[in-house]
Amino acid sequence: MTTRSNLDHMRKELGASVFGFLANKGLSRKTKGVDGLAKSMIARQAGEVAHDPELDHPEEWDRPVD
Repeated sequence: MTTRSNLDHMRKELGASVFGFLANKGLSRKTKGVDGLAKSMIARQAGEVAHDPELDHPEEWDRPVD
């Protein structure tokens, strides 16, 4: 079993909590502040996504509902 120093353990716990915080901000609907920063960081890492025609919906879905 690996032994870990207290400082190393605290560093890993801090990293996990920061990652969790940014993940929650990246999944929010807001685009300003920390949420926008987290979204831009994720977008840089993810890169461009190719267009998938199977995800397109029919044009009648775009019409307003009466």
